[in-house]
Amino acid sequence: MVASNDRIIPPESEPVIAERAGATTVEVKSSHVPMLSKPVQVTSLILQAAR
Repeated sequence: MVASNDRIIPPESEPVIAERAGATTVEVKSSHVPMLSKPVQVTSLILQAAR
């Protein structure tokens, strides 16, 4: 999950990090902590990944 309003990790570097890990990314308009500001989207992503 790429947080497009992250001020801790530059959003443009997050997909690069994810690619190195072999991960798939989705972008969400959120700060550094999307699990607090976007809990429904985070839960949905976790459930989708678990399937």
